[in-house]
Amino acid sequence: MEAYFDQMDTKRYSLKAIGNACESIVSMVNQYAVGVGVDTDDIMSVFYKRYLYCDDLGKMKNEISGYITLIINSIQLKSPDQNQLFHSVQAYIQRNYHRKLTLQMISSEFFVTPAYCSSLLKEKLDKSFNEYLGEIRLEKAKQLLKETDLSADRISDEIGYSNPKYFFKVFKKLTGLTPLEYRVKEKKRNAL
Repeated sequence: MEAYFDQMDTKRYSLKAIGNACESIVSMVNQYAVGVGVDTDDIMSVFYKRYLYCDDLGKMKNEISGYITLIINSIQLKSPDQNQLFHSVQAYIQRNYHRKLTLQMISSEFFVTPAYCSSLLKEKLDKSFNEYLGEIRLEKAKQLLKETDLSADRISDEIGYSNPKYFFKVFKKLTGLTPLEYRVKEKKRNAL
């Protein structure tokens, strides 16, 4: 896409000619997407509202590239390999929850865009990447609090939080208890 726009710029096509070429590209991409079962109505509506205000090649290029990225992500979501990719991403997060994980890291690992990765998790889990990662970390923290004598600071580090105060805040928000209160409660419950 970049080379296509560079060529248009080098040959000094008029903005109208470039606009016509872009509309042809969008039409072909849209036809393909609809053919594989993607509902493009909302994407097209937003795209055209933004595209109408493009008054230079750079803006056109950004809008076309953004549109194509959204369509590619939507097509990938319809892909039959989606379940396999989802399970691979899910397993990767579960194996690496203790690292400083980002959507960018995961996307690079699986050769997809961060937006696609985010959409995939949202569609399959009905939660965001951060919510999912937080749940995994919370469950591991609970397990470590019940089964070990590690300090809460150490557990914080073990599950991927570099700031223990932030871990305490998240833990309390999600459980209603501090890590120490949770440990005491669980030990009492297990003693019965």
